Amino acid sequence: MLKLLTDFAARSEARESRDEAVVGQIIAAMGRRGFPTIGFSTGLAEDSGFQAVQFATPADPVLHTLTVVLDRKTGGGAIQEKIIGSKATLRMVAEVKNFIADPDDLLAMWRTDARNILRMPMMGQVRLDHQLNTVTATKQILVELTEYDGPEDTQRVEQTLWALYGELRDALTPYKRASIVDDPM
Repeated sequence: MLKLLTDFAARSEARESRDEAVVGQIIAAMGRRGFPTIGFSTGLAEDSGFQAVQFATPADPVLHTLTVVLDRKTGGGAIQEKIIGSKATLRMVAEVKNFIADPDDLLAMWRTDARNILRMPMMGQVRLDHQLNTVTATKQILVELTEYDGPEDTQRVEQTLWALYGELRDALTPYKRASIVDDPM
């Protein structure tokens, strides 16, 4: 009986820690690409599955930082997992920094805000947020954690991350401006 209870507790713990395994896969994949981790954030509640990791992008001349957010939505119980699976939202936020502002940026910011009114990242659209010296792009997808948590899933994690990265980078490239800080000559 004790073995049965111990096995049940271990399986329950494994279900609840899938998101941590996926975050570990994300950190490893970004590290292999040359993007060091510069920040972590987690949900405050004990049962929260929210985890965000921020990465510097020194090898990318367009992007300043990337933030990957994994927010577990399900997977707390064995019955729930059998019925609907272990779902989470994977959100990537890419940021461009322009260190010198151009007066025309105010007009560009207004246009970006007008186009964003009906854009929803969860529906597969990239949403842009244009501030004076920063432009961010966000995209969010729904993932099944069991497809990303094992060592055999490394390639799937990388494919998903680089697909999101490419889409966000393409959306932000027109907003990157050359600046004195970027080019000291």
